[in-house]
Amino acid sequence: QLSTGVADAIERAMSVDPLGRPQRVETFADMLSGYCEALGDYRLMTEVGRGAMGRVYRARTADGQAVAVKILHPHLAENERMLVRFYQEAKLAMEMSHPNLVPAYEVGCDQGKHFIAMEYVGGDNLKNVIKSTGPMPESRALKIAYDVAKALDALHKRGLLHRDVKPGNILLDADGNARLADLGLAKQEEVNYELTRAGCAMGTMQYAPPEQFRDAKTVDQ
Repeated sequence: QLSTGVADAIERAMSVDPLGRPQRVETFADMLSGYCEALGDYRLMTEVGRGAMGRVYRARTADGQAVAVKILHPHLAENERMLVRFYQEAKLAMEMSHPNLVPAYEVGCDQGKHFIAMEYVGGDNLKNVIKSTGPMPESRALKIAYDVAKALDALHKRGLLHRDVKPGNILLDADGNARLADLGLAKQEEVNYELTRAGCAMGTMQYAPPEQFRDAKTVDQ
């Protein structure tokens, strides 16, 4: 049986994304010998996703617990508005506790990289599932919709608006439960951080309501 470190190194070397693989034999040898890139108290293993805000890695804590670590793109860290939004995302995720949301554990900066450590959800996102398997049975689709509705209800009760609900932000865990992730565009109704300009469109066009593209600052539940 392979050790966790060796198994992680092999998995990373076989990543479907060429950029997720070690680029040199020496790097792979270091990984096999137990070295992985460290960020704060976490060792980065495999890139599992990327988006407009940053890249997400499966990582491990010192005691071997699997977590997800989201790293803000360097060019966005130079934008004060985007940096504040990144830390607000972490703050909101750390304050929320609900079985259909993805909680955050820590936010910080190490080696000039801003990161959020979150619960690692082992399953794929809904976008990839639909792309690979096609239409799903109605009962499963309704279960996913119900789970997401519960997550939104929990956010709304706390005065939070998600503003980016889409298949790519819905994770399906090992038990088949849907988990709504990514509070990067979330808004607190009672707090105005001046992060969203009046008349500014936000979100993903295929999934956001029309009024959000007319003025994302004034959208409500």
